Amino acid sequence: MEFSDIKGFGEKRIAMLKEAGINSPADLIMHFPSYYLFLNRLNDLNKAEEGERVVILARTSDKPKAAYFKKRLSIVKVKFVYDGKNVWCSWFNQPFMARNIIPETYYYIYGKLKKHKSSYEIVAPKIIRFTGNEPDVIPIYKSIGKIGSQLISDAVKTALNAVRVDSFIPRYLAVKYGLTDLNAAFNDIHFPRSQADVEAAKRAISTEKLTYMLAAYSLIRASFDLRRVFTYGNGLSKIEGAINGLPYKLTQAQQDSLTKIFKGLSAKERLNVLLEGDVGCGKTVVAFLCMYYAALNGYQSVLMAPTEILAFQHYRNGVEFLEKFGLKCEYVSASLNKKERETALFNISVGNADCIFCTHAVLNDNVVFRKLALVIVDEQHRFGVAQRAGLENKSKGADSIVMSATPIPRTLALTLYGDLERIVIDEMPLRKAEIITKRVPKAKEADMWDYIMKKAESGEQTYVVVPRISDDEEDKLSAEAVYEKYKKRFGDKIGLLHGRQKDSVKNRTMSAFAAGEISVLVATTVVEVGIDVKNATCMVIYDADRFGLAQLHQLRGRVGRGEKKSYCFVLSDSDNEESRERLDYFVNCRDGFSLAEYDFSHRGAGDFLGYEQHGAGDGLLSDPDIIGCAKSLKDELLSDDEAMRKIKNSLEDGKYEFYGGITLN
Repeated sequence: MEFSDIKGFGEKRIAMLKEAGINSPADLIMHFPSYYLFLNRLNDLNKAEEGERVVILARTSDKPKAAYFKKRLSIVKVKFVYDGKNVWCSWFNQPFMARNIIPETYYYIYGKLKKHKSSYEIVAPKIIRFTGNEPDVIPIYKSIGKIGSQLISDAVKTALNAVRVDSFIPRYLAVKYGLTDLNAAFNDIHFPRSQADVEAAKRAISTEKLTYMLAAYSLIRASFDLRRVFTYGNGLSKIEGAINGLPYKLTQAQQDSLTKIFKGLSAKERLNVLLEGDVGCGKTVVAFLCMYYAALNGYQSVLMAPTEILAFQHYRNGVEFLEKFGLKCEYVSASLNKKERETALFNISVGNADCIFCTHAVLNDNVVFRKLALVIVDEQHRFGVAQRAGLENKSKGADSIVMSATPIPRTLALTLYGDLERIVIDEMPLRKAEIITKRVPKAKEADMWDYIMKKAESGEQTYVVVPRISDDEEDKLSAEAVYEKYKKRFGDKIGLLHGRQKDSVKNRTMSAFAAGEISVLVATTVVEVGIDVKNATCMVIYDADRFGLAQLHQLRGRVGRGEKKSYCFVLSDSDNEESRERLDYFVNCRDGFSLAEYDFSHRGAGDFLGYEQHGAGDGLLSDPDIIGCAKSLKDELLSDDEAMRKIKNSLEDGKYEFYGGITLN
């Protein structure tokens, strides 16, 4: 089965899917719904609260029209009648809605409610035409490019009919632990009959994911010969000289971490360390000193990062720090042109490069190292199991350091990395600037932007983070909308950065911001890691309730990198009590590890397990019960030869990372 076999998918739409990393119908079924409409639970608007998300069944009154104002701006405002009262629905910059809505017709309407004296209002609602044949539960998907939810839903239904998902977990174990059949779980997560179906499907898929990860790690570890291959002993005095030459003093925690790592490099078994530290604690300089130590002993080292922006920043900083000691640095990423790539690969293969900085592009078979002895993976939870194993397999016997600037809850860290020596840098440098975090109510938003303008005029810079790229769903603000709104005010001093842009555009925009040519950078969470601009003193986070606390803390850590007092402003119009409590906790807590533990106990592990890699960051679960279940399942899987054979094969082909395989008819 191919995309072209699915009704409505021509070349343009197929290209949009592939640009989003969805290369086959098998990938499409991993694009899980963002939320669900339960049409059998209609709301009574008289009892609904202001700001509550509601579902109603209402009839259109007048013929819709699109009104245009200013350049390229439009609004469609439609009156519906529900329970004898008017419900006004409006859509901005979606003139096609005027053509799509038929007068005197019933529609299901879903959105956030605003109450007026004699009427109601819902801005940018999701609507579904009533036919009488709708299922009780309707999945709503995030748009892919210009492919909307309904078309995605139809395509997923077609793909599911042609796909069978096979589990790594034998059926007898799934039954023992009360897990829904994985193939049924995929059907239920896309087209459930009830809320119970949704929860059971999420639990089954989440457990499968984590069980696979734990079993795969165990398999990788068991295959390792832990005996030391590369011997160290030279250059500690030069390391001491490099530390003394730094323009700042290392913290005691940094010193202790280096001592433990260097001691590990002299042990009989090879090094296998998880280096954790809060945002801005100084892990990178520790990594650089380890790379310097490897070079002093005649070895190559590699530092792999999840994004080009972060990898190139490490390379740029590595050149500045390491090449003054006579070392040669190289950079490998997918964006290199043919000549640059050939030069880099030649230097690596013949040993002209001591320290290599890269993205996962270094995993290609044509990248051959001369004497790779030290592998460092940054933001390691963003890589899949096979990717991390692929880098470690580039050199038999290489020592390994995995780093995380996202504090990992202790329970989860012990589960995922129980065999690693866990080194925590739990002390912040004295030079770290103060960051003040504040909630900004809607009434003060304009004042906040006046403050941002004053900062720009004085030469300081601001990040503005918005969770969504474009206005293609729900009633949430988007990065593109914020950029367009303030473009006239800031002119060429405002930039836009998001994941759908070409790498060349992203790198150019980020370079301009780093150079101070842009004062305000409106972006999605692509700025969460990898951007170190010391002149940035203000972070604005819209719809902050949509982020996990660890992610908010990462974003806050993008400012205060220099010496100036910095601010983090969080905005949210959520009336959910739990969301308010979480944001209040964030505003008053500076400790990333405390934030991680709080979020883990309240919401589960979130993206610590890398769900975003598979497009499922909006719904999979990772609570303590699932972690306990996965640990027990993993132990039983290890004694099942057939299950372990399947997992071993998956690591070798690197194609699928948590389900046993996919059969396409």
